[in-house]
Amino acid sequence: MKKLATTKRKFLKNFSKAFALSFIAFAFQACYGTPRDMYDDVHIYGTVTSTATNAPIKGIRVSIVSDNISDITDDNGRFSIYAYEIMQSYAIRFEDSDFGKDGAFMQKDTVVQRDTLNYSREIPLNVSLNAKPIHRISF
Repeated sequence: MKKLATTKRKFLKNFSKAFALSFIAFAFQACYGTPRDMYDDVHIYGTVTSTATNAPIKGIRVSIVSDNISDITDDNGRFSIYAYEIMQSYAIRFEDSDFGKDGAFMQKDTVVQRDTLNYSREIPLNVSLNAKPIHRISF
């Protein structure tokens, strides 16, 4: 009986140590995160505005066509995405993702080049989108 109690105590002691170590590792990862990848990144950022009003547009999905990397513009029309540095150019797509809450806008595709001579890791990109035409049905 005494041997069983001692074994049980050792098990609980080892289990609590393992649990505490796991909790510390989880807390560290939650606070500091883990690196997304092993490459240096290029920061593509800017503002999306309406061509007609020059007002910022909220809810536009800005994505890199070749990767699964995207962002949605905020209330001020700003976006910020990070792309892999190994690419020389980036095909960027702007598409309305909020289903016309602030008006419907046409999709726009553009290509930006990275400044490889200056080893720039920042690409500012400001874009204006045209409103989708309204089709009226008359009876």
